[in-house]
Amino acid sequence: MLAQAQEPSSGLYRGVGVVTAINPATGSLTINHQEIEGLMPAMEMLFQVNPRILSDRVKPGDKIEFQLEGKTYTIRDIKVIKPAK
Repeated sequence: MLAQAQEPSSGLYRGVGVVTAINPATGSLTINHQEIEGLMPAMEMLFQVNPRILSDRVKPGDKIEFQLEGKTYTIRDIKVIKPAK
């Protein structure tokens, strides 16, 4: 019997990672993140941010904690936990 991948729920997940790039035109962030428990393994990935103004709170190199919507992989909240040097 083959295992089937589970579709992520629409709930919110908590992630921690380092911002590696920001695209102001789209309001998206590339984040090198730790494992997001119950959703995905550690990796570097592009995320959409909604509202886009949240991306103004960070800069490359910042370590952040973020809330991520599971179904859309959209970041809904961001908190800088260690600013870039």
